Amino acid sequence: MRPFEQRCVAGAFCLALSLTACGPSPAVVTQSLSTGFLTLEWTLAGVKDESQCGARGATGLEVNVYTSLAEWLVAWAVPCRHFLTGTEITEGTYKLLVRLIDTDHVTIGDAQRVDAIVVVPNAEAIATVDFPTPPAAAAPALAP
Repeated sequence: MRPFEQRCVAGAFCLALSLTACGPSPAVVTQSLSTGFLTLEWTLAGVKDESQCGARGATGLEVNVYTSLAEWLVAWAVPCRHFLTGTEITEGTYKLLVRLIDTDHVTIGDAQRVDAIVVVPNAEAIATVDFPTPPAAAAPALAP
């Protein structure tokens, strides 16, 4: 089960347990479920190889989420070697800015963008990004 599904199962169990408790019935507040789960998967030059993280000097990956109007919403960082992260989020269309970072949170290479990911209630939206192989450093010219 994905994390979102686990929370739904646990929530249903807790609700059922509270409805069977003895005593006067509390007021029931209903709320529409308007959240889904945003999952991000990434690769380095097309593969999920944690040695590529170290080869690039990357220890983590930072995810920034923006609304469709480009307003910053939330950010988090995870170890580069995980190649998967996610969060529960309100339904909507989002933009992502994803970057490899070092231990000081300095960006390594070019950030990757996801321009439109649509999250719907009670579902998982999956975005994928790839960080291509960085260009090789130019060899120093030899003096004649």
